[in-house]
Amino acid sequence: LIYRYIFFYLLNFLGNSCLNENTLSRINFRTLKKGYRLAEVHKDSWEELFADTLPLGIKSPEELIKDLSNQNLKVKDQARIFCEQTGLKTRTFYNYRKDVNITEKPC
Repeated sequence: LIYRYIFFYLLNFLGNSCLNENTLSRINFRTLKKGYRLAEVHKDSWEELFADTLPLGIKSPEELIKDLSNQNLKVKDQARIFCEQTGLKTRTFYNYRKDVNITEKPC
């Protein structure tokens, strides 16, 4: 019975803090298990500990592409930053860039 309450508090915390269409795909079963274990062991501070492991404030790849294109960076540097922040491949950066319809600015 206590396990149900822990699971309920965990899901309630996720729903109130970070679940949206961009972060939902980054929360997997392992993340849920980690949160459950933290709630089980650290009854008073599990929310703060668990929040540090969650992908809060993640932008969609399209938003990130637009933000990077507005900076005065080379496309190669934009691709590197995109890959570091999203964990996606370079080819995906160029596919999103094409979909967002960003062309190179003339010098």
